[in-house]
Formats: sequence, C-alpha cells, structure tokens
Amino acid sequence: MLVLRSLYISQCFHLVMAHWWLSSQVFFTETTNSCNNMVGFTKEQIELCKKYPLLINVIGKGARKALVECQEQFSFHKWNCSHTDQKKRLLLGILTSQGTREAAFFRAVTSAGVTDEIIRACNMDKYSDTCQCEHLPNFINEKLKWHECNDNIKFGAMFAHKFLDAKEKGADASGLMNKQNNLAGQMAVKQHSLLICICHGVSGACNMKTCRHSISPFKQVGNFLQKKYHSAIHTYFDQNKNELVPVKHGVLEHTKYDLVYLEPSPDYCIKNSYKGILGVAGRQCNKASYGPDGCDSMCCGMGFHTKKVTVESNCNCKFHWCCSVKCEKCISNVNYYYCRDQTKNQKKKRKNKERKKE
Repeated sequence: MLVLRSLYISQCFHLVMAHWWLSSQVFFTETTNSCNNMVGFTKEQIELCKKYPLLINVIGKGARKALVECQEQFSFHKWNCSHTDQKKRLLLGILTSQGTREAAFFRAVTSAGVTDEIIRACNMDKYSDTCQCEHLPNFINEKLKWHECNDNIKFGAMFAHKFLDAKEKGADASGLMNKQNNLAGQMAVKQHSLLICICHGVSGACNMKTCRHSISPFKQVGNFLQKKYHSAIHTYFDQNKNELVPVKHGVLEHTKYDLVYLEPSPDYCIKNSYKGILGVAGRQCNKASYGPDGCDSMCCGMGFHTKKVTVESNCNCKFHWCCSVKCEKCISNVNYYYCRDQTKNQKKKRKNKERKKE
C-alpha cells in the first residue's frame, strides 16, 4: 500500500496542486484534540501529531514542494509526474501505488520534501515551541568558531522517517520498497547539507570564521534523486533473507542512498486512466532535439503536428543616457510542435472506411 495514498486521504491536506488522494477540505490542526479525529492515522502517527501538532501542517507543504519538483524534473519526459488529466481525473496515486521506478522516485522526492520543510520550519519562530535549530557547543580555536545554530537536519529526517514509515508495518516487498525509498529521500537531504562559513577580520582578512551546517536548495536534492532514478535497482523479495535483492546477478545490493523498484515501468505513450497513464498526445516537443524532449522520442513514433503562433517581442533595444532602455516591438511567427493523438487518427481511419463501404 502506498503510504502517501492512505496518509493523505485521512489527513485531507489541501495543496495548490492537489494529488488524487487529497480532498478540497483544508487539513489544519494546532491542538492535540484534533489528532484523535484523524481517521486512518496509525497509533504512531497520532502520537506524533499530539506531540508536534503544528508540524503536521508542514508535511502538506513538503508534499506540495515534492510534487512541483517531480514535475519539473520530468517535464521533458514521457512520464511527467502529471497528477490529473484534462477532465481533472486524478491519476498520480494510481501510478505511484505500483512498484515501478517512477513510484520509487515519487516516494523518495516526497520524503525529501517533507524532511526539507520540517528542517526549515525548525528555524522559524512560529515553531520554536515545537522544534528548534540544532544547538552545538561553540568550538573555538585560533581561526574557527562554530555557529551555535545549525539547520536541524537530524530532527527533520527523524520526523519524516517516523511519520512516513508508520504505515509500513509489514515486511513484504511493497513495504520494504517504500521504506527504502523513503530513506533514500531523507538521505538525499542529509547528503546535500552545506558547511557555510563567514570570514571575519580587518580589511577582508579571514582571521576568524564562523560556520554552520545548512541544507541545500531543494532543486539540488531533486537533481540528485533524478540521477538515482536512472540508476535505480530492480529488486525482488527474497523470502529466505526477508529482504530485497537485485534481480540481476552481479549487481551490488542497494545502499541507503539508492532507489529500488519491483516491476518494469509501463508504456507511457498511450493514455490509460485505469493505470494512471496520461499518454503523450498533445504534449509539446522539440523538433530539433535528439533528447527525451525531441519529437521523435516524445511522440513515440506517432507523429506530431505544427502550430504557428504569432509572437510579439522586444527588439532593436537601445540604451539611452541616462538611464533607460528603449525597444521596438517586433512581430514574428513561431512554430510549436505537439504530439499527435493516435486514438483520433484511428477514429478518422474507421470513419473513412465506413464511408467507403457506404
């Protein structure tokens, strides 16, 4: 069972880019009494909610951040992390409830998003009674002073781990996959922590430095997880060892930084709402590209059509003393390319055959 699917149904987080398992009801709690009313919460989640009621809201913010990052990372791929189709039917949860490479990435990036937002919340005064930045002893030598307040990476990873893994009770293949990918997301945030130092001294000399640990911009974490997506390890459940092991012989077992998956990815070319696949029909492609965004690759050999658009832009800009830039308005025609809808082509062929028979 996908943790986030059942988790957010019960929590009813209202995100701007809502996942399929979210309702329009806003989930918000600042009291421990609200936690008892969270249908679907495990005992561990209820206890965490009571202990840290304000942080439950931060989880929703982290999930939204993760969804946006997922869509940006895969914006030029056949699977682009779309969560709804044109009729607003929710697709993402159907797809990510499977044991695919894409489900592994989405779980990892969501875990990372929650971890990231919890860490950032602990730096804010609003959450000072709930959690704080990490205080360390001021280590001083001749040239270094440790800043007393680091980003609380340890607490953020701990909270995300306890909350997201709370529903993974079983030691089956799905549960082990989910836990591993949750962990990989948390470790991605940890691995990309930065040591930030500021120099102090006369005339810019670095006679003394104050340093602190801080997390990286989330984009760097997303880039790292995208690489892990491409190197994800295909595994199966070994009942004798009670663990996931690589399908291919000679492949090293996964580390805490790796993504794992259980089944091959489906064909993302043709829309299949039952499987949560949006398809590539109507997707914009780049005719000149040989990469995944190229029309030959993106459109799965189904062809593409051209749409001419008139664009107005600034041109012949000149700098005038002092201090302005004046431009002319230029009109140009730009070609955009979109993948064809194979189902429409098939319908046209059927109609033509019917007409010929008549």
